[in-house]
Amino acid sequence: MKPTFTTIFLLISAYLFAQQEEQKIKPICRIHVTTMQENKMKGLLLATSDSLLIVYPGKMSYWNKGKKYDGVVFGCSRIKKITLKKNTRVMKGMLIGAVIGTLPLLAGHSPDDKSGIDALMQSN
Repeated sequence: MKPTFTTIFLLISAYLFAQQEEQKIKPICRIHVTTMQENKMKGLLLATSDSLLIVYPGKMSYWNKGKKYDGVVFGCSRIKKITLKKNTRVMKGMLIGAVIGTLPLLAGHSPDDKSGIDALMQSN
């Protein structure tokens, strides 16, 4: 059976107009790099290999907004010191939860009422 013109046209157009997913690189962590000339750079670590680092020279908010900065490539011979900074979202969440959890104890206190923080203080 010979392929018809319509079949060939449909196959070619399906290939050309197919949605192609864009591979997005996600930053690994925050990084501070000091070069041999004592230049310092803060940014986001994008990729590593045996002999180089690729660093995005901006903050995570810039990355999320899609600001287009070219990645800076550092060869291993140019790097003196690397400091990696972990994201502290868990600790920040625990701190916010602790503050919100203690607000009802502090705000729900009246001078005549022996409940809340005064009851806890007198029981000890």
